[in-house]
Amino acid sequence: MVGGLVLAAAGGSLGAIMAVPATDLIQTMLYGVAERDPWTYAGAVLFLLLVAGTASLLPARRLLRLDPAATLRG
Repeated sequence: MVGGLVLAAAGGSLGAIMAVPATDLIQTMLYGVAERDPWTYAGAVLFLLLVAGTASLLPARRLLRLDPAATLRG
């Protein structure tokens, strides 16, 4: 699960950094949001981390329920 969160954090950080210069391109699509609103960037990164955490947690829980000896025998 940690590997998925590390990748999501790296992607979120990189995306937030690259989004700052890209705001000039999407400025016409931003309604009611300032172009460089830090709360919007933070909210987007936190939302993506939450989704990535959930996506990493579900397979990890399934793997923890498996019996290693039975899995190796099979």
